[in-house]
Amino acid sequence: MNVQHHPTEARLLDYASGALSGAARLVVAAHLGVCPDCARGVHLFEAVGGGMLDALTPSPLAPDALAHALARTERPSAASDPLPPGPEDWIAIPPLVARAVRAAPRRRAPGAWMQAVSHGPGPARCYLLGMAAGRGVPPHSHRAGEMTVVLKGAFRDGDVILGPGDFSEHDGEVSHAPQATADGDCVCLIYTDGPLVPADWIGRIVFPLLGFG
Repeated sequence: MNVQHHPTEARLLDYASGALSGAARLVVAAHLGVCPDCARGVHLFEAVGGGMLDALTPSPLAPDALAHALARTERPSAASDPLPPGPEDWIAIPPLVARAVRAAPRRRAPGAWMQAVSHGPGPARCYLLGMAAGRGVPPHSHRAGEMTVVLKGAFRDGDVILGPGDFSEHDGEVSHAPQATADGDCVCLIYTDGPLVPADWIGRIVFPLLGFG
């Protein structure tokens, strides 16, 4: 697989250190499942972090240390663990995403659908977004950040085309209108930590249909 667009080193470090929320980790984990270069980067950060921990003087555990450790076991698997295959023509996906595909209802609008995967903390959410060939979502901005990985097909975002496994990240100041390429449907796994802001009346109609209202 020819993955062209990747998380920054800072984002990979956040993943390796456990600084990302569970919802955000899902998107990075999906990219790591098909990108050996980024997976090696995460392994390196984990090895460095482990060495630093070994050098620390032991100290008593906090009362909630066990609860935190158990919570970490619910996060997406490490970069070295293979992800289960997704539906036909999809890249491999984290187990929580696979369960959502099987169980969560889809909300639909003309040429697009949305399927919730995970919520929280606060307004953060992770969801699947499907776009029919040649169709897209109306122009919008974000009140906070957004991370996206392509699971199937490809989409155009401005002058950039992202295909299977590609990763993109935007801050709250970006305004865009992603559109699936004409050669097939596109499915993305997306994390946002704030609501979408429609730029026109079409978005104000479509976004509530998709659950973004």
